[in-house]
Amino acid sequence: MVKPTQPEGFLNILKPRGMTSHSVVAAVRRLYHCREVGHMGTLDPDARGVLPIAVGRYTKLITWVGLTPKIYRGWMNLGIGTTSGDTEGQVTSHSGPPWPTRGDVDLAARWLMGQRIQIPPRVSAIQQGGQRLYAQTRNGRAVWPAPRPVLVEQLVLVAGSGTRWQFEATVGTGTYIRALVRDWGFLLGHSAHLEGLERTQVGRFHEDQAWTLEALQALGGSNVHALQPFSTILDMPQTAIDPSLKDALRHGRQDLLTHLDGLPNSLVALTLDGDIMAIVDGSKKRYIKVLIKDEPHATH
Repeated sequence: MVKPTQPEGFLNILKPRGMTSHSVVAAVRRLYHCREVGHMGTLDPDARGVLPIAVGRYTKLITWVGLTPKIYRGWMNLGIGTTSGDTEGQVTSHSGPPWPTRGDVDLAARWLMGQRIQIPPRVSAIQQGGQRLYAQTRNGRAVWPAPRPVLVEQLVLVAGSGTRWQFEATVGTGTYIRALVRDWGFLLGHSAHLEGLERTQVGRFHEDQAWTLEALQALGGSNVHALQPFSTILDMPQTAIDPSLKDALRHGRQDLLTHLDGLPNSLVALTLDGDIMAIVDGSKKRYIKVLIKDEPHATH
């Protein structure tokens, strides 16, 4: 009996507010009838925006997906600080007028850009001491998150006055916008929290090209056309192999690589009929990941 063709590809999802990233993964599993689904970069439940998803064999390619820059649209609210750094946390501090001018807010933003050390929010999914920080905080434990290096490429003030300011942030992986807003308020002499957040870009995944779960549901069986092929997302050269070498590739035979001519001195995707079969290190002639399986699979 021939196994049914399994969907595979990268999916650009527009996550709605009020839904966890894990719940989005579960919804995609149901839509595509596929267990192999994984997201690339958690987005807080209260935030909306781009959530890249890998489906099928493409979950094995997540390591090589470029997930920067990450661009966010956010709203900073001055006067109230919270445990989580957003509207969901318990209030921990207050501040009052006089409120900063636009010039004050813009000047403080410049001090936050570049390579810097950031202390993550106490309510976050980071593991410390074998337990998630948010779980420790909710259990009443005093949590002191370990500082870590982050990159803030751009922090641009868009609009605002008084206590509410809109901004756009371009950051590297691991940067917490909630913590960025907390520190921004500190520089202004105020308590602050993130009132709203939208992620508009993750690497090659853009907001204006993202699919809502409702739109995918409406497509029915045609939703496979929303899946993007590896060639549009992975930034690496490709080398096509002859179909007669398929079994040798499946079993990871080293002699296959030594006899392939013209491999670049970098990571390269080996393909067969436009379908990715493996990723190899062209300079060392060694396998990094073999994706080929015995059953047929869909390419898009």
